[in-house]
Amino acid sequence: MGKYYTDKDFIDRTKKIITQYESQNFEHLPFKKFEKTLFINCLIGLLIYPKEKWFKLIPEDPINKPTWGISEQNITEMSEVKNLKDLVRHLRNSISHNHFKIISNNNTDITNIEFEDYNYQGDRTLKAAFPINDFQVFIMRFNAVMDDIIIDE
Repeated sequence: MGKYYTDKDFIDRTKKIITQYESQNFEHLPFKKFEKTLFINCLIGLLIYPKEKWFKLIPEDPINKPTWGISEQNITEMSEVKNLKDLVRHLRNSISHNHFKIISNNNTDITNIEFEDYNYQGDRTLKAAFPINDFQVFIMRFNAVMDDIIIDE
């Protein structure tokens, strides 16, 4: 097992896991490639960990498709201003508290992912649904921005 030298190393290795998996040829195996499932499992390293470690550094940029790969229209309900920092916090809560749903078009391929978040009173504070490919773009762009901000400790 390799040694982690910095907190950022965990995130970098998570991205490498996805890259390595996507480059593998699964044609000779009796099962399908599950890259979307792997991606969802890797959200701990790509979204939750950065949010917990560097929340104060996350920019408050507006959400838009050209910049982030997802559209504000995919967020149908959000209690605060729709910006990156607030969205990341709500997505982290949704994933960590199991308030997300995987959507499949044919019971085999993941096509969309839906998120909800709730406050302590039980009121919904986020409702969003993203095509999985757009959400992957968002997460990778979020990580690229955080890469530029994070200072190895």
